[in-house]
Amino acid sequence: MSMIRERLLGRSWSVDWPRTSVLATVIIATEIAKCVVDILFVASRYPFDLSRWMQQIYPPWQKTDPPAPYGLPWYLLYYPGQAGFTALVIWLGLAETIVMLVLLKKGNRRLLYLYMGTSSLFFFWAIFDLWLLMLIVLSARWQLSLVLAAVVKLPLGAPYWVWEFIWKASLAAPGNWLHYVVIGAWWFGMLYYTRPRVIGLQEPPMRH
Repeated sequence: MSMIRERLLGRSWSVDWPRTSVLATVIIATEIAKCVVDILFVASRYPFDLSRWMQQIYPPWQKTDPPAPYGLPWYLLYYPGQAGFTALVIWLGLAETIVMLVLLKKGNRRLLYLYMGTSSLFFFWAIFDLWLLMLIVLSARWQLSLVLAAVVKLPLGAPYWVWEFIWKASLAAPGNWLHYVVIGAWWFGMLYYTRPRVIGLQEPPMRH
């Protein structure tokens, strides 16, 4: 049985199966709780009709109020939001669960715990950057996801007025700076963490 489990889950997950199974249960339960809280208590507190706004920003870079200065892949990742806030929250909850199980399988629990704390904050505070955070942390497994995160965030190929909005309105908004700093710290932190793979050295050691 242990050999089968090791083949399916990998050695790092199989060696400490009891503790790992508890952590996996905690991850799933936490995501369910976050989704319920978001749907019941957070949706009504948004300063605008989120569902209507999500529907208005397709096609990309349409002149809406407020504009949506994101990269083209962002519109695909957040497309379920057109079905309403509940659908968006469930979609993000499922995606986050998979991401955290990937981190758990990799064996880096310190990174997992740090991500769980940051993502819980973003789930309620900066939901439109949550996919960006997920892609950044996935670079622990696939480093190219750091590049994908930048492509998702930056509106490459967008008309000039989108970039004008970013520089004059989005970056100037006091409430935006903090989560930009957090995202930047995560991006550069993961770039530093994965640097041995960039220069051809061994992977960073697993930390427990």
